[in-house]
Amino acid sequence: MATYHIETYGCSSNRGESREIERALRDGGHRPADGPDDADVAILNTCTVVEKTERNMLRRAEELSETTAELVVTGCMALAQGEMFAEADVDAEILHWDEVPSYVLNGECPTVTPDAEPVLDGVVGLLPIARGCMSNCSYCITKFATGRVDSPSVEENVEKARALIHAGAKEIRVTGQDTGVYGWDDGDRKLPELLDRICDIDGDFRVRLGMANPGGIHGIHEELADVFAENEELYDFIHAPVQSGSDDVLEDMRRQHRVEKFREVVDTFDDLA
Repeated sequence: MATYHIETYGCSSNRGESREIERALRDGGHRPADGPDDADVAILNTCTVVEKTERNMLRRAEELSETTAELVVTGCMALAQGEMFAEADVDAEILHWDEVPSYVLNGECPTVTPDAEPVLDGVVGLLPIARGCMSNCSYCITKFATGRVDSPSVEENVEKARALIHAGAKEIRVTGQDTGVYGWDDGDRKLPELLDRICDIDGDFRVRLGMANPGGIHGIHEELADVFAENEELYDFIHAPVQSGSDDVLEDMRRQHRVEKFREVVDTFDDLA
């Protein structure tokens, strides 16, 4: 069995995907190394968006490739700009994040035992509810890595949340590139239903909703505010980046919302206070 080292950069969705990779590796009998120098394989889960981040990712990949027996690069930069690693002479396998476990396991068939360790950040459970977004912002390359939103069912995500809570999570962090558009790919905006169902799970825990663009929230903001009002498990917190207070700038950025939509979202949640 191999030892592994995982480094994760970027958003909470990336961190959630790294947890899924680690869960699969541990279930397959692999164990974390003390550091990259001691690992049979290093896994670099990358971020992108701006040039400075890209340079940092390339530099870290170069460092890891020189000190680790094998390097796997995944995440947004790997998917959107994977050729840049080869151009920088980085010796690495470029993979989608859900391909990483099977690559590292090398065809081995893991036997998952009842005492397989859950992967938690202390008492925080990361729950990526979907991958991708419905935006096409002019400044962001992440869309080319993640694609349009792909939403697992409400029941599937509720079962993942239940497993985290039963494993000891005291806080569930609901993550995604844009949590507000969860279910949009099925033609049904399902975030309020999902949060309501998660809060109904037996246990002592809280729920924090991750980033949701104003354009994704608008249209379900009143229903979502009702869910917040009815469930004390939900933190009174919502991350809805306005980006600009100018409609002209928002149009140039190709954001889905305009100032008035953002104000409507804020006013709805302010009424709960």
